[in-house]
Amino acid sequence: MIDTTTPYFKEDLLDMKDDLEYEKLKKGEYDSGDIALVRVTDVFPYDGVIHSLSNVPFVHKINDLPHEVAVTNILNLDEKKQGLSMSEQIDLTHEISEQAREYSPYSTQYRSTVHFCLNGVVSPHIMGQDLVGRPYAIIDFQKHHESDTNIVAVRGEDTYFEDQFNLSPDAIVLVDEKYVDNLANQNITGNFKVQVYRGDQKLAVEKVLLDNGIVPETIGTDYILSSPTSSMIGDYIDSKGYAQDKHCYSMNYRHDDEKNLDLWDKYAKDFYNYLYEQVYGDKTNYLDDINYLSKAGIYDREAFNKLSNFINSIGVDKYKKIVDSYNNAILERVKSGSYPNNKEILDGASLGMELCNKQVK
Repeated sequence: MIDTTTPYFKEDLLDMKDDLEYEKLKKGEYDSGDIALVRVTDVFPYDGVIHSLSNVPFVHKINDLPHEVAVTNILNLDEKKQGLSMSEQIDLTHEISEQAREYSPYSTQYRSTVHFCLNGVVSPHIMGQDLVGRPYAIIDFQKHHESDTNIVAVRGEDTYFEDQFNLSPDAIVLVDEKYVDNLANQNITGNFKVQVYRGDQKLAVEKVLLDNGIVPETIGTDYILSSPTSSMIGDYIDSKGYAQDKHCYSMNYRHDDEKNLDLWDKYAKDFYNYLYEQVYGDKTNYLDDINYLSKAGIYDREAFNKLSNFINSIGVDKYKKIVDSYNNAILERVKSGSYPNNKEILDGASLGMELCNKQVK
């Protein structure tokens, strides 16, 4: 157990870091043994493989048309913002946006890459704030991966591999003690180490890094924040000749984004088919509406009004029951292992609607 709540834990870490930092500066340069790959996640790698989202069943809720209708017409964000200060409006917008997810059908996100930070934990920022505090932290070592053929790019704040990442026998998965019971009776086949921690995840990761001779760094949005040793990471990356493209500018991102558009259309059409069948039984006379809503974006006012009027006509409570029924059917398939991954969906595998054949009362 790594217990970050014990007295003087932070002070002891700082002493260890100062001593190790001195040694590294005396050495004068980094090699692969000085670099760790760090990833926080809510998915435990039972088989010793971190799979990209394109290779596993993955559903979540996005800011699509149903979400926008819920924010504006069901939860009345614009009305509630009246008379509030700018900071209060921002806080309310975030709160309402989260509440609106209760009225959102599941969709997905296609990503063909697996991402890490170097020598530190991802920091809260606009693209990574939801990653902070997830129950597992995976730490592996660059010395085992510097020649992996699926490395796409190496950057301090975002190093990413294509398709999947195979953990080395030296890899360590840190598990928050609150989630240890989740692993009971699970078949863990991967050849890696598991260590439990209590308290602050970032401090626990830093302890593991220091114990393995690696100086922890602070990860920023676009780079590792400047420190006495941070430049040696950049020098190592340059010396190896790795590509250093930001993910948002990479070809992987562009190709993934194209697949996202297709997947979002498929999920939307699946949901609207189910919605209209639940309300009318026979959706034959509404196929044009279904096709139109399935392709509509959040700024399409005609589609926005059409869905808003539809929800008003059946009642918000009825609409939410239908959304819940649809989502629960998908989650049941995910839980049973019968739900397709995104690659399979793009190849024609069916989603959840055809299993939701009970009429919602």
